[in-house]
Amino acid sequence: MKREEIEKIVKECFSDKFKCPAAELDINLLLRDHYNVDSYGLIEFVIELEERFDFTFEDEDLGMSKLDTLRSITETVYKSCGE
Repeated sequence: MKREEIEKIVKECFSDKFKCPAAELDINLLLRDHYNVDSYGLIEFVIELEERFDFTFEDEDLGMSKLDTLRSITETVYKSCGE
């Protein structure tokens, strides 16, 4: 799957989960600061992405410090599911 396709799906899932219009999402903004995502919300989002992409995030990739933007989440998914 191409990076752009993964980014689109990540943004759509985030938009659905956190009720933010996908078109207004900036993949570079910090999730905690700009979208009020807490660690519990991040865990729920990660589980949703794991189901959607049929893969498992590595333990070392989990946490607000590693998955702090939609870009970092997209890159992590791409490493496992990308072309």
